[in-house]
Amino acid sequence: APTSAPFRLVCYNKSSTRISSVAASTVRRVNARTTLRQISFRNSLWSVAGGGGGGGVGPLSRQKWVGFQFRSSTGGVVAPARVSRIRVWFRVFVRGVKYARIPFLAFSVYMLGYQKGVIDYARNPEGYEDKIFGSILCEMDADRSDVKMVEDGQWKHYHGDYFLEKVAHVGHDILKVAKKVVEANLNQSSDRVIEEAKRRMEKLEKEQKMKDVDPYHLLNEMLAEDAKVNFWRESKQRLDGAWKYVLIDSEIPNAFVSETLPNRIFVTTALFRKFISNDDELALVLGHELSHVILAHGSEGNMWQTFLRIVEILLLSIDPSEGLLSFGFMSLMGFSRTALGQMHSQFNELQADELGIKLAAMACYDTKRAATVFHKMHLYDVQMTEETGINTTTLSFMSSHPPSEDRYEELILLSEEENKHKYEDSTCASLRSRLNDLMHWKRKSTVAAMTFTQDK
Repeated sequence: APTSAPFRLVCYNKSSTRISSVAASTVRRVNARTTLRQISFRNSLWSVAGGGGGGGVGPLSRQKWVGFQFRSSTGGVVAPARVSRIRVWFRVFVRGVKYARIPFLAFSVYMLGYQKGVIDYARNPEGYEDKIFGSILCEMDADRSDVKMVEDGQWKHYHGDYFLEKVAHVGHDILKVAKKVVEANLNQSSDRVIEEAKRRMEKLEKEQKMKDVDPYHLLNEMLAEDAKVNFWRESKQRLDGAWKYVLIDSEIPNAFVSETLPNRIFVTTALFRKFISNDDELALVLGHELSHVILAHGSEGNMWQTFLRIVEILLLSIDPSEGLLSFGFMSLMGFSRTALGQMHSQFNELQADELGIKLAAMACYDTKRAATVFHKMHLYDVQMTEETGINTTTLSFMSSHPPSEDRYEELILLSEEENKHKYEDSTCASLRSRLNDLMHWKRKSTVAAMTFTQDK
């Protein structure tokens, strides 16, 4: 600013109230740069305005940045203090970078753990699976002597434990239908992409641009980029391979699949003793578990939990509270993360119910009769509530599964559409023909054995 122009220095705090320690009516010819260098008030707003008298200066106009303004005696802006504005924006930028790097750091830590797990599994896959299997048995309060296992397809020759024989027999039917459903959806999605590729190639031929395009490369590229094709292709990969049915002698009623131990269906004996009394109910339970595999709920759940933890870390890093309030904020974030995770898990359970009852119907099981297994679970929850005094219904939002009574009512409605009569001319017919062939083969074998005995 020109040194010949009169300047008046006025200081305001954050509420635009004049600080009395600065004489606003004093008019001096000063060097603005020297004055700004010598005078500094923290958390204050400054204004250097021109004037020749002791008239008061009104509150600063609302600004989006904090800084100085130089005005001459004529009222025009002489030179804005850009250094202060750049300093403020730099602080905002640094803070933004600080908060933005937190998700990347958390994701990096997650990837390091993931890579370590992959390396450990590659070095000793059998030992790694054995360790995970031991942790599962520990959760079920069982040991290795309580485990019985049979591979898929061996139920025809297996005559050991009754419960395991049932699981293997019904599981074989459900698994066969599940593979058909995935294969049909994959073919349908692939056919849709192929039709789109044909239309695109016809358009390129009309525009005379087909000479530079490889049809096979274009089709493979479109198939690789299609989300549904990739989804069903990955589902098919998860279902492929030799499956095993594992029966655990445990007092904890449960049936589940594990993402870390693929191609296995775990069922406990307590599930039979407390809830399952026929093949229809078992088919619905196994169909529900295989639906988790088809819909990739295990991988999706892991990614969701990772995302929620990253958000939690980010919010904790910008926690404005101090002292004891910080612990309360941490507890609130942990509770919110758990509640959101359980809500997502309940949504996945409802999805698995919807697909599971369809698989049971396609395998020719009575779905309306099968749904009663969830009514039994509801009665069991009511009994536990009376014995323990803990109402599981009021705490259902903190549970990984929806209330059993709600699931039972929904499955009864779904059974009106998804039942074995709907598939009598498709999957049920093929299963029935294979069953008739098997019975015919058994009869022929029996007659041949009796004839051989009589001749002898």
